[in-house]
Amino acid sequence: MAGKYPVEGRSELRNWRIAGHEIGHAFVSRALGDTVHAVTIIPDRGPNGFEGRCIRSGPISELTLTDCHQSQTEEILSICERLEKLTPELGCARVESSEYYIRAQNNITELVAAECAELILHPDLPSLGAKHDFVEADAFARVAVAAQPAVMALVEYCKAEATALLTANIDVVNALVEALIESGTLTGEQVDEIISNCITVRSMAAERKRRVDWKQRESNAATFKGE
Repeated sequence: MAGKYPVEGRSELRNWRIAGHEIGHAFVSRALGDTVHAVTIIPDRGPNGFEGRCIRSGPISELTLTDCHQSQTEEILSICERLEKLTPELGCARVESSEYYIRAQNNITELVAAECAELILHPDLPSLGAKHDFVEADAFARVAVAAQPAVMALVEYCKAEATALLTANIDVVNALVEALIESGTLTGEQVDEIISNCITVRSMAAERKRRVDWKQRESNAATFKGE
């Protein structure tokens, strides 16, 4: 775990934990088809005050749920509050506005994915406590559900989905974390290139295993015939 990118005043372990947090956002965003513009573990000591950041956005649409891909929590809460007022009343069709709900669900999954990644990569440590992720996730959940008591259930579902995506692709997640530690910042293009390379390596390994298994079956069949 030798981190190569130094951050003044930050321990090596914290550097890795923040990288895992931000890659959780980034990987799940790409897995759900949204865009990652950049991801960084370089802290901002100015007005924004972040330790790390993943800048992402969904595909362009008239139903986009954020005004820009760098929205602050207050802006997201304001947008969601306006959208809640447009949610159909009970008994009214929701299909026509279903894109709102799917986009809201994707946003929730991407938001909670950071803590999910932390728990997978550092299971013995408490979360970093990025409360704004869950404040925003809660706001999007209120847009997506038909009954407000279901908000927490939807957030829990999205946590389960994010955990499943991260666990099934832990090789990609680890490669992204290592690259982020190495450079401090990754562009969206670099994120996509790393994911593509990992998928290629995985496919080649699967093909090699398939060929080994096939040769073993042939050998077993020959032995069976001889007997």
